[in-house]
Amino acid sequence: MPSPGCLISVLRRECHQDLQAIFLDDPDAGPCRSFSSGDEFRFRPGDHCPADFCPRLWAAICTTISQTSCEPSFKEETMVISCPDGTRPVIVRIDINNDNNF
Repeated sequence: MPSPGCLISVLRRECHQDLQAIFLDDPDAGPCRSFSSGDEFRFRPGDHCPADFCPRLWAAICTTISQTSCEPSFKEETMVISCPDGTRPVIVRIDINNDNNF
């Protein structure tokens, strides 16, 4: 029987060039290259950060939904968060499915 899980959808990639010019070694770094708008990822409780997934965004997701990997700690089913990179944040939607139909 499938277990509950979460769907991560990349809504947007931001780029704050004024901040990049001040704080990054490469002021022309541009938006995050790890994700594209529209990317989707599915995770189940107990999953760990995939090798090709940004560990900073993973940590933000896990901190938001639980203290463990992709296991919901409250009843909210949809959340919007961003990664902690203030110069080029990635904004994602987290959909939690608690009904075993994930």
